[in-house]
Amino acid sequence: MPDDTPPVQHRPIPWTRHDHAVPDGFTVTPIAENKGFEVNGVCPGCGGRIRREWRYGSGNGYKGIFKHRQPPRPKPGPRTVRCCCGHFHADRPAEETLEGCGAYWMVNLP
Repeated sequence: MPDDTPPVQHRPIPWTRHDHAVPDGFTVTPIAENKGFEVNGVCPGCGGRIRREWRYGSGNGYKGIFKHRQPPRPKPGPRTVRCCCGHFHADRPAEETLEGCGAYWMVNLP
């Protein structure tokens, strides 16, 4: 599927944990076969492209007698998204697992 979103201008700001208001422009779409959601948009901190998936269940499927059971669907409502733009940001702590600017905000799962 072609990406028809406008080009993103990433800003190389220093890493800092910062809470942003709920930004406009994020899309939340179901993943094929009702297996979760995908969140797409632009980080309000650094302007980098963000794509994040929430999958249902354990990620490994179910084993034994439960292998045909559908994983539970998460409740609708707000979820915290953190910047995972994949760009280097100066001052990022060594223990920080996501490559991003440290920004976080909320999106609503339907």
